[in-house]
Amino acid sequence: MQYMIGIILICVGTWMLVSALNQKKRVLETRMSRENQNLGLETRPTHPSMQMMGDILPPLIRFGLGTLGFMFVILYLVMDESKYFTLFDLAGLLYMLTAYGVWITLTTSYREVEYVVADDAG
Repeated sequence: MQYMIGIILICVGTWMLVSALNQKKRVLETRMSRENQNLGLETRPTHPSMQMMGDILPPLIRFGLGTLGFMFVILYLVMDESKYFTLFDLAGLLYMLTAYGVWITLTTSYREVEYVVADDAG
């Protein structure tokens, strides 16, 4: 029971990584199948503010996650809470924060977009 928090956080982080990699795979497969069928990769236009948020927010979120992880490490060392929150739990927390940063990067880089169908273009 001592390492339960760390195990749960590592499981959540691993789920995030697998989810992000599946998203990337799904988007790349969709692109490849559209290219192979000669359907084109023209997408419906996204509102400019939404496009801008998708480009600006991930680096800000990653910076916040890095700062949060650094603060957790400093607090762990200063407070000496090793009897309630073990080093393994801290490693699990840092792994989960890193996995979330990777997840947010991959899901915004490989967005599932709505492609224009040939009938809609005309």
